[in-house]
Amino acid sequence: MRVLFAGGGTGGHVCPAVAVARALTRLAPETETLFLGTSRPVEKRILDKAELPHIALASAPLGWRTLGKNARGFMRAYLETRRFMPSVVLGLGGYASAPGVLAGRAVGAKVALFEPNAVPGKATTTLARFAEEVYVRWTQPVATNVVQTGVPLNENGVAPPSLTKRQARALLDLPEDRPCVLIVGGSQGARPLNRWIMSSIHEVAPRVSFIHIAGSEDLDLVRHAYATAEVEARVVPFLDGMGTAYRAATFAVARAGAATLAELAAEGLPAMLVPLPSSALDHQRANARAYELAGGAVVKDESELSEQTLAQVVALCEDEPLLEGLAARARVQARPRAAMAIAERILTLGDYRIEAATADTDIRTAGRVPAHAL
Repeated sequence: MRVLFAGGGTGGHVCPAVAVARALTRLAPETETLFLGTSRPVEKRILDKAELPHIALASAPLGWRTLGKNARGFMRAYLETRRFMPSVVLGLGGYASAPGVLAGRAVGAKVALFEPNAVPGKATTTLARFAEEVYVRWTQPVATNVVQTGVPLNENGVAPPSLTKRQARALLDLPEDRPCVLIVGGSQGARPLNRWIMSSIHEVAPRVSFIHIAGSEDLDLVRHAYATAEVEARVVPFLDGMGTAYRAATFAVARAGAATLAELAAEGLPAMLVPLPSSALDHQRANARAYELAGGAVVKDESELSEQTLAQVVALCEDEPLLEGLAARARVQARPRAAMAIAERILTLGDYRIEAATADTDIRTAGRVPAHAL
């Protein structure tokens, strides 16, 4: 059984795919995988750490000026796919998925797509005609062959059940006896949140601590702002073990990428969502509104962030009844078996029979997974 993953570029595309790859090898240990994606550093870092084979392709948004680049990307994808000969190709969304999906179709592989956002991307809507199945988080009319699976969880994005909140804070060198706010902007949206914190933190009494994933560009400036305000904070450019940060936090301020929302729901962490305004088709705003409608978070536009907003976040951290309600409604949205459900369906598309002894006892038969049960 060989499975090709097509696409990448951001952690939101790559981390769920890594989770599916792990689930595939749990169900079918002899499965071989190959990622055809981009040359972006975040993608290479994630896949190298996961020890998964990865080939970077030339790709760009479709247009007259990018025809040559995309043609080169497709030719390389076709050659690599012909050499690998996958049974199934899983498109991960974004323009970088097109070369691998089309190449896979050209060599006779079955095609599946993964669309985690509330607004389907152009790549998904364009490539859906070639796909046997489209796996989604939100109910959406992107195709007739949609399966609502949820978003696979990154193994580093979920803390082990045995880890207590006090232990998680100790691991991050934070006070164990006070509320903690997690600030995370993602790989594309950290800078506006950094500037908001730097302009507002002096108004916050040091009765809470912070975990701040700041990216690399503003790192020293953000650290200086917290130090000047005498507020205890763990400020890092990125954090591989996000599950520990989620467990340590009382409340999160986060972007509304699909992977982030899946991790917040899995932890049951109350949040204020600040959608990235520049997200394609404004999909983060749609994600945030859908998540808010289910009751797991509040939504704030980036343009509305102010000193008063941060003061309100700190006040929320001390409102236990409100936090408990948000946490309970967030947990209802969790889909902890999403990776396994997608892996089962991929194996079925590739005509691979899952032996009962290989699967977990609670794994439902691939191809017969009720959407509401995931």
